[in-house]
Amino acid sequence: MPTHLEWLVDELSATLTAGHYLPARHLDIVDDSLGITHLAARVAEACFGDASLVYDVTARLTSPEMHDVESALSGVPPGHASLAGESLVQFIESRGRGVIAIEDLQEFAPHAIETLARIAESGWASKDGTSSSAVPARRFVFLAFGRLSLPSPRELMQRTGDERPWAPENRPPYLFRDALERIASERYPRHFSPWVVGRFEGVDAGFAWERYCDRVARHDFNTPLVAAPLALVVPARPPQPMTRDLVADVAAIPTLPQAGDPYDVFISYSWSRTEDNASWLREKLKERGLRVFFDKDELTLAGLADDQIKTVLIQRLSAIVRRSRSWVVFAAALRQYSGDGTLTDAEAVARSVAMEVKGALVEWSWQTLEMRHMGQRLVIGDSAAYMVDSNGDWDPSFGKRRVEDREDMLRHVLAYLDDMGVQASSV
Repeated sequence: MPTHLEWLVDELSATLTAGHYLPARHLDIVDDSLGITHLAARVAEACFGDASLVYDVTARLTSPEMHDVESALSGVPPGHASLAGESLVQFIESRGRGVIAIEDLQEFAPHAIETLARIAESGWASKDGTSSSAVPARRFVFLAFGRLSLPSPRELMQRTGDERPWAPENRPPYLFRDALERIASERYPRHFSPWVVGRFEGVDAGFAWERYCDRVARHDFNTPLVAAPLALVVPARPPQPMTRDLVADVAAIPTLPQAGDPYDVFISYSWSRTEDNASWLREKLKERGLRVFFDKDELTLAGLADDQIKTVLIQRLSAIVRRSRSWVVFAAALRQYSGDGTLTDAEAVARSVAMEVKGALVEWSWQTLEMRHMGQRLVIGDSAAYMVDSNGDWDPSFGKRRVEDREDMLRHVLAYLDDMGVQASSV
């Protein structure tokens, strides 16, 4: 009798050859001995003649910064910062066929297996986190495996009310499969919900059945089919905010009174991405006699305790932005917020871990805070400069002007300043 692994590879290959049962899907419970990447490669070789046509969902969701399942698998929404590596939807779109596999599915957020179940049933994958764009996913095999302990043959028989063991057969009987589905759904109600299990056409139970038949053949009715699994995968976790990154309630921070002379230009930029260009622009504007706000020049944290830093910075920055005459923003993409469960979404917003931008929850960023207090501003993107109004909507009056070098950038900034009534002296 072939092993269940051999049967599975042959069955999936035959399914694909038939051509009218795609996409193929397989949901099962396995023990510690199954290597998902090795199995998926065997299936890819048998089905498509190419062992490299494998997308390892487990590897993706355990990689750094992949704590948000939707973004990691489907891609980030427009305007959000891109993630490293290849998303599942990018794999589907670029390859057109292959094997999509997940192991230890119960360790990830339920949305992971729900996403695979939806694609497997529909044959379509939503692109970039939106429902308006989708790519076909019909020539794919979906392998989904959970790892959890399973009771002994005697306990399984007691569960189903059978006094005698099931006779060994090539495939598990319905009552055996049903018992395993119930066990899985009791422990992980969402991962093995009727909705998920139904879209995979049930838990196959082939690997557990192989264990069961072996136990019965040796008259061992009391040893669990599968012991508690060891070395389970660890999903990527969201970064944990430090004390200095939190406030008690951002909405309760008092507004500082308007004081001091206004800045002619407020420059908003990212320390990690755009500081070089922002620093160059600051010098050019200062040469033209303008009073420029640049955070590293103007803000000091001396004497502040860690738990005071963010509150004080929010107060000072907000006040400075409001009393500036113009604003130049070096564009920075948003990052979708995904918490670790320690804070509700409302608490994350209140404690300045997350922010709401046009109905979407994103990670806190200083640039987003600054833009909330700006009027009509100039945005410098990777290849274009354009204006947006105080609501963040594009202002067509300025158009979109191409930026090929720093001189282009300076010319567009000076034109914007002139429109805002900020006069720069000639050099």
